[in-house]
Amino acid sequence: APLLDFVGSFHSGFTLLFATMDGEEVAVPQKVEEEEIKQVISDLNEAFLTLSGKLKKPNILLIGKTGAGKSSLVNAIFGQAFAKTGAGEPITKHLERFAPEEKRVVVYDTKGLEHGNHAEFLEQTKVFLKDLRSSEDVSRHLHVIWYMVDMSHSRFQPFEEAVCRHLFPDISLIFILNKTDTASAAQIQAVKESIRKAKFPNCRGIYEVISDRQNYQIECCPECLSDDFRFKQRTKQLTCDACGVQITVGKFYGLDNLVGGTTNQLPDFARYSFLNAQEVDEKARLGLAK
Repeated sequence: APLLDFVGSFHSGFTLLFATMDGEEVAVPQKVEEEEIKQVISDLNEAFLTLSGKLKKPNILLIGKTGAGKSSLVNAIFGQAFAKTGAGEPITKHLERFAPEEKRVVVYDTKGLEHGNHAEFLEQTKVFLKDLRSSEDVSRHLHVIWYMVDMSHSRFQPFEEAVCRHLFPDISLIFILNKTDTASAAQIQAVKESIRKAKFPNCRGIYEVISDRQNYQIECCPECLSDDFRFKQRTKQLTCDACGVQITVGKFYGLDNLVGGTTNQLPDFARYSFLNAQEVDEKARLGLAK
Protein backbone atom coordinates (compact mmCIF):
# COMPACT_ATOMS: atom_id res chain seq x y z
CA ALA A 1 0.00 0.00 0.00
CA PRO A 2 1.34 3.47 -0.88
CA LEU A 3 2.07 5.83 1.95
CA LEU A 4 -0.03 9.00 1.98
CA ASP A 5 1.46 12.21 3.15
CA PHE A 6 -0.31 15.48 3.59
CA VAL A 7 0.22 19.06 4.62
CA GLY A 8 -2.76 21.15 5.60
CA SER A 9 -2.94 24.92 5.96
CA PHE A 10 -6.11 26.50 7.26
CA HIS A 11 -6.84 30.20 6.78
CA SER A 12 -10.17 32.07 6.61
CA GLY A 13 -12.09 28.87 6.02
CA PHE A 14 -9.91 27.73 3.13
CA THR A 15 -7.68 24.65 3.16
CA LEU A 16 -5.04 23.59 0.69
CA LEU A 17 -4.32 19.87 0.90
CA PHE A 18 -1.31 18.34 -0.76
CA ALA A 19 -1.68 14.62 -1.29
CA THR A 20 1.29 12.56 -2.38
CA MET A 21 0.68 9.09 -3.71
CA ASP A 22 3.08 6.98 -5.76
CA GLY A 23 5.37 9.99 -6.12
CA GLU A 24 2.76 12.33 -7.66
CA GLU A 25 1.69 15.48 -5.81
CA VAL A 26 -1.74 17.01 -6.32
CA ALA A 27 -2.87 20.33 -4.81
CA VAL A 28 -6.61 20.61 -4.13
CA PRO A 29 -7.86 24.01 -2.89
CA GLN A 30 -11.29 23.80 -1.35
CA LYS A 31 -13.46 25.38 1.30
CA VAL A 32 -14.08 22.89 4.03
CA GLU A 33 -15.31 22.81 7.59
CA GLU A 34 -12.95 22.22 10.46
CA GLU A 35 -14.59 18.88 11.22
CA GLU A 36 -13.86 17.69 7.69
CA ILE A 37 -10.22 18.59 8.15
CA LYS A 38 -10.11 16.57 11.35
CA GLN A 39 -11.69 13.62 9.54
CA VAL A 40 -9.09 13.76 6.77
CA ILE A 41 -6.29 13.81 9.34
CA SER A 42 -7.89 10.92 11.21
CA ASP A 43 -8.23 8.84 8.03
CA LEU A 44 -4.61 9.46 7.05
CA ASN A 45 -3.35 8.60 10.53
CA GLU A 46 -5.31 5.36 10.39
CA ALA A 47 -3.80 4.54 7.01
CA PHE A 48 -0.31 5.18 8.37
CA LEU A 49 -0.89 2.99 11.40
CA THR A 50 -2.19 0.20 9.18
CA LEU A 51 0.94 0.38 7.06
CA SER A 52 3.37 0.72 9.96
CA GLY A 53 1.76 -2.25 11.68
CA LYS A 54 3.05 -4.44 8.85
CA LEU A 55 6.62 -3.29 9.41
CA LYS A 56 9.00 -4.90 11.88
CA LYS A 57 11.01 -3.20 14.59
CA PRO A 58 14.79 -3.45 14.38
CA ASN A 59 16.50 -5.03 17.38
CA ILE A 60 19.71 -3.29 18.50
CA LEU A 61 22.04 -4.58 21.19
CA LEU A 62 23.85 -1.74 22.96
CA ILE A 63 26.98 -2.86 24.73
CA GLY A 64 29.86 -1.15 26.50
CA LYS A 65 31.47 -0.68 29.86
CA THR A 66 29.81 1.25 32.68
CA GLY A 67 29.97 4.99 32.07
CA ALA A 68 30.38 4.74 28.29
CA GLY A 69 27.29 6.91 27.80
CA LYS A 70 24.87 4.30 26.47
CA SER A 71 21.73 5.97 27.84
CA SER A 72 22.74 9.42 26.63
CA LEU A 73 23.37 8.00 23.16
CA VAL A 74 19.98 6.32 22.71
CA ASN A 75 18.20 9.32 24.20
CA ALA A 76 20.04 11.63 21.79
CA ILE A 77 19.02 9.47 18.82
CA PHE A 78 15.51 8.33 19.76
CA GLY A 79 14.34 11.10 22.11
CA GLN A 80 15.13 12.19 25.63
CA ALA A 81 12.60 9.89 27.29
CA PHE A 82 13.60 6.71 25.43
CA ALA A 83 15.91 5.19 28.03
CA LYS A 84 14.63 6.94 31.13
CA THR A 85 15.31 5.29 34.47
CA GLY A 86 12.86 2.50 35.25
CA ALA A 87 11.53 2.26 31.69
CA GLY A 88 13.52 -0.83 30.78
CA GLU A 89 12.14 -4.36 31.04
CA PRO A 90 14.65 -6.66 32.81
CA ILE A 91 15.55 -9.65 30.62
CA THR A 92 18.51 -10.96 32.61
CA LYS A 93 20.67 -9.58 35.39
CA HIS A 94 22.75 -7.87 32.70
CA LEU A 95 20.15 -6.98 30.08
CA GLU A 96 17.25 -4.56 29.85
CA ARG A 97 14.83 -4.19 26.96
CA PHE A 98 13.69 -0.71 25.93
CA ALA A 99 10.74 -0.61 23.53
CA PRO A 100 8.52 2.45 24.10
CA GLU A 101 5.13 1.98 22.49
CA GLU A 102 5.46 5.16 20.43
CA LYS A 103 8.87 4.19 19.01
CA ARG A 104 9.32 1.53 16.34
CA VAL A 105 12.66 0.25 17.58
CA VAL A 106 13.85 -2.13 20.30
CA VAL A 107 17.11 -1.52 22.16
CA TYR A 108 18.64 -4.11 24.47
CA ASP A 109 20.94 -2.34 26.92
CA THR A 110 23.67 -4.23 28.73
CA LYS A 111 25.25 -3.62 32.09
CA GLY A 112 27.96 -5.30 34.10
CA LEU A 113 30.63 -5.53 31.42
CA GLU A 114 33.87 -4.90 33.30
CA HIS A 115 37.35 -6.38 33.14
CA GLY A 116 37.75 -9.22 35.65
CA ASN A 117 34.02 -9.40 36.27
CA HIS A 118 32.53 -10.37 32.92
CA ALA A 119 32.26 -14.19 33.03
CA GLU A 120 28.65 -14.10 34.22
CA PHE A 121 27.87 -11.38 31.69
CA LEU A 122 29.24 -13.52 28.86
CA GLU A 123 27.33 -16.62 29.93
CA GLN A 124 23.97 -14.89 30.32
CA THR A 125 24.38 -12.99 27.08
CA LYS A 126 25.23 -16.22 25.20
CA VAL A 127 21.99 -17.80 26.46
CA PHE A 128 20.04 -14.69 25.47
CA LEU A 129 21.52 -14.65 21.95
CA LYS A 130 20.92 -18.37 21.49
CA ASP A 131 17.28 -17.91 22.44
CA LEU A 132 16.82 -15.12 19.88
CA ARG A 133 18.58 -17.07 17.13
CA SER A 134 16.39 -20.13 17.76
CA SER A 135 13.29 -18.24 16.61
CA GLU A 136 12.17 -18.90 13.04
CA ASP A 137 10.90 -15.32 12.96
CA VAL A 138 13.91 -13.27 11.82
CA SER A 139 12.26 -10.11 13.13
CA ARG A 140 13.08 -11.40 16.64
CA HIS A 141 16.78 -11.77 15.87
CA LEU A 142 19.36 -9.13 16.69
CA HIS A 143 19.97 -7.01 13.62
CA VAL A 144 22.94 -4.90 14.67
CA ILE A 145 25.33 -4.48 17.60
CA TRP A 146 26.34 -1.03 18.81
CA TYR A 147 29.57 -1.46 20.76
CA MET A 148 30.45 1.69 22.67
CA VAL A 149 33.97 2.71 23.66
CA ASP A 150 34.35 5.41 26.31
CA MET A 151 36.92 7.78 24.84
CA SER A 152 37.39 9.52 28.18
CA HIS A 153 39.53 6.44 28.97
CA SER A 154 40.82 6.12 25.39
CA ARG A 155 41.26 2.35 25.43
CA PHE A 156 39.88 -0.71 23.68
CA GLN A 157 41.01 -3.50 25.97
CA PRO A 158 41.88 -7.13 25.08
CA PHE A 159 38.93 -8.48 27.06
CA GLU A 160 36.61 -6.26 24.99
CA GLU A 161 38.07 -7.73 21.81
CA ALA A 162 37.39 -11.21 23.21
CA VAL A 163 33.78 -10.29 23.99
CA CYS A 164 33.17 -9.02 20.45
CA ARG A 165 34.88 -11.98 18.83
CA HIS A 166 33.18 -14.74 20.81
CA LEU A 167 29.71 -13.30 21.36
CA PHE A 168 28.94 -11.67 18.03
CA PRO A 169 30.75 -13.53 15.24
CA ASP A 170 27.92 -13.25 12.72
CA ILE A 171 25.97 -10.08 13.61
CA SER A 172 26.73 -6.68 12.06
CA LEU A 173 29.04 -4.95 14.54
CA ILE A 174 29.32 -1.16 14.69
CA PHE A 175 31.85 0.49 16.98
CA ILE A 176 30.92 3.84 18.52
CA LEU A 177 33.66 5.98 20.00
CA ASN A 178 31.69 8.16 22.40
CA LYS A 179 32.88 11.26 24.28
CA THR A 180 35.43 12.11 21.59
CA ASP A 181 35.42 15.66 22.96
CA THR A 182 37.43 14.31 25.92
CA ALA A 183 40.17 12.71 23.80
CA SER A 184 42.91 14.03 21.55
CA ALA A 185 43.10 13.26 17.84
CA ALA A 186 46.06 10.94 18.53
CA GLN A 187 44.11 9.00 21.17
CA ILE A 188 41.13 8.60 18.85
CA GLN A 189 43.34 7.29 16.05
CA ALA A 190 45.06 4.88 18.46
CA VAL A 191 41.74 3.32 19.53
CA LYS A 192 40.60 3.07 15.90
CA GLU A 193 43.84 1.30 15.04
CA SER A 194 43.34 -1.17 17.92
CA ILE A 195 39.91 -2.08 16.57
CA ARG A 196 41.16 -2.36 12.98
CA LYS A 197 44.04 -4.61 14.06
CA ALA A 198 41.51 -7.02 15.58
CA LYS A 199 40.17 -7.63 12.04
CA PHE A 200 36.62 -8.43 13.05
CA PRO A 201 35.03 -9.94 9.92
CA ASN A 202 31.62 -8.53 10.84
CA CYS A 203 32.80 -4.97 11.67
CA ARG A 204 30.66 -2.54 9.70
CA GLY A 205 32.21 0.75 10.74
CA ILE A 206 33.82 2.85 13.47
CA TYR A 207 32.00 6.08 14.27
CA GLU A 208 33.16 9.02 16.35
CA VAL A 209 30.28 10.60 18.28
CA ILE A 210 29.47 12.97 21.09
CA SER A 211 26.11 12.28 22.69
CA ASP A 212 26.42 14.90 25.44
CA ARG A 213 29.27 17.35 24.88
CA GLN A 214 31.03 18.58 28.01
CA ASN A 215 34.16 20.09 26.48
CA TYR A 216 34.14 23.09 24.13
CA GLN A 217 37.92 23.47 24.09
CA ILE A 218 38.42 22.47 20.48
CA GLU A 219 41.83 21.03 19.58
CA CYS A 220 41.32 20.24 15.91
CA CYS A 221 38.83 20.36 13.06
CA PRO A 222 36.36 17.49 13.57
CA GLU A 223 36.25 16.85 9.81
CA CYS A 224 39.92 16.77 8.75
CA LEU A 225 41.67 16.85 12.15
CA SER A 226 43.74 19.87 11.13
CA ASP A 227 44.76 22.39 13.78
CA ASP A 228 44.51 25.20 11.22
CA PHE A 229 41.08 26.51 12.27
CA ARG A 230 39.35 29.44 13.95
CA PHE A 231 36.79 28.95 16.72
CA LYS A 232 34.52 31.57 18.26
CA GLN A 233 33.71 30.53 21.80
CA ARG A 234 30.65 32.79 22.08
CA THR A 235 28.86 31.55 18.97
CA LYS A 236 30.53 28.11 18.89
CA GLN A 237 31.31 28.65 15.20
CA LEU A 238 34.29 26.78 13.77
CA THR A 239 35.93 27.63 10.44
CA CYS A 240 38.68 25.34 9.17
CA ASP A 241 41.24 26.94 6.86
CA ALA A 242 42.54 23.53 5.83
CA CYS A 243 39.37 21.86 4.52
CA GLY A 244 37.05 24.89 4.36
CA VAL A 245 34.34 23.45 6.56
CA GLN A 246 32.18 25.85 8.59
CA ILE A 247 30.16 24.29 11.38
CA THR A 248 28.49 25.10 14.67
CA VAL A 249 29.96 23.01 17.46
CA GLY A 250 26.93 21.74 19.37
CA LYS A 251 25.97 19.32 22.10
CA PHE A 252 25.95 16.39 19.67
CA TYR A 253 28.38 15.25 17.03
CA GLY A 254 28.50 12.40 14.51
CA LEU A 255 25.05 10.99 15.24
CA ASP A 256 23.86 11.50 11.66
CA ASN A 257 26.73 9.38 10.36
CA LEU A 258 25.93 6.66 12.88
CA VAL A 259 22.26 6.67 11.89
CA GLY A 260 23.17 6.42 8.20
CA GLY A 261 25.65 3.61 8.78
CA THR A 262 23.18 1.66 10.92
CA THR A 263 20.41 2.05 8.36
CA ASN A 264 22.61 0.44 5.72
CA GLN A 265 23.09 -2.65 7.91
CA LEU A 266 19.44 -3.28 8.72
CA PRO A 267 17.25 -5.71 6.77
CA ASP A 268 14.72 -4.09 4.47
CA PHE A 269 11.77 -4.90 6.74
CA ALA A 270 13.34 -2.92 9.62
CA ARG A 271 14.90 0.11 7.89
CA TYR A 272 11.69 2.12 7.61
CA SER A 273 10.89 1.64 11.30
CA PHE A 274 14.42 2.64 12.36
CA LEU A 275 14.40 5.83 10.26
CA ASN A 276 10.98 6.72 11.61
CA ALA A 277 12.11 6.16 15.22
CA GLN A 278 15.34 8.19 15.08
CA GLU A 279 15.22 11.95 15.64
CA VAL A 280 18.63 12.90 14.25
CA ASP A 281 18.14 12.94 10.47
CA GLU A 282 14.94 14.84 9.72
CA LYS A 283 15.54 14.67 5.96
CA ALA A 284 15.53 10.88 6.12
CA ARG A 285 12.28 10.91 8.08
CA LEU A 286 10.64 13.26 5.59
CA GLY A 287 11.88 11.08 2.76
CA LEU A 288 9.82 8.19 4.11
CA ALA A 289 6.68 9.90 2.82
CA LYS A 290 7.92 9.91 -0.79
